Formats: sequence, structure tokens, C-alpha cells
Amino acid sequence: IEPNENSSLEFVETVSKLYLKQDKHYKFIKHYEQSFIHFINDKYYISSKNIDESFINSVALKSDISADLIDKIFKEFDTLIKFKTDITHACI
Repeated sequence: IEPNENSSLEFVETVSKLYLKQDKHYKFIKHYEQSFIHFINDKYYISSKNIDESFINSVALKSDISADLIDKIFKEFDTLIKFKTDITHACI
């Protein structure tokens, strides 16, 4: 029996190439953000419709990662999505 392979990175790479080929970088960013939220839900059993202070603090508490860093990650997603027309391959 062959062991299961973790193909998550391959999936992200394939999806990113698709969006980059179509010049839709902002869609890749939004997809990546949703994947990150899904990962948090799966690993830490935390779900929320809104990325607010309560959500960030819950993730920080369960993951042992600072709330400031988690907040910074989500702010970066927001910034990149807001400037969707200016996103280049280099930004990603």
C-alpha cells in the first residue's frame, strides 16, 4: 500500500498558475485567504463569518501564535484584495 501524499502545496501551486495565467491575481489572493480560513477551521475547530478581534484571539489562543501576527496576515490579505488591479506576480 502506497502512503498518502500531502498534495496541498501542489494544489496551491496549480491554482496559482491558473490565476496568474489568466491575469487574475486578486482571485488567487481571495482563494488563498479562503484556504487559510478553512485550514484554521479544520485544525483548530474555529469558524466565523467575520474575521474580527474575537476570531483572531481564538486562533491565537489555540495556535500559540501571537494575535498581532494573525491580525497582520489578515490585514495583508485585505490590502492585496482592495488593490486588485495593481497586484502583480511579484506581489504574490
